[in-house]
Amino acid sequence: MTHTHIDGIGRAHQLFHKFTTGQLSKWDFYGAIFDEMNRRQIRLQDICDMAPHYNIPAGVIRMRRQQMINMQKGR
Repeated sequence: MTHTHIDGIGRAHQLFHKFTTGQLSKWDFYGAIFDEMNRRQIRLQDICDMAPHYNIPAGVIRMRRQQMINMQKGR
């Protein structure tokens, strides 16, 4: 695990916390967390592994990722 990856995991936990406490909207959360992934700071699998700890099913993370990709493509 690289230093960058460890930092990304820490930021992801902060984002999950802000989302689950109402400090971030759903789309702000997903945009921010997937930006971390796009910058190679964290992997989708890491996000999916964290999600259940915040009462979010891993399948929801994958679904939102696909929705974000489709929105970027204009679908």
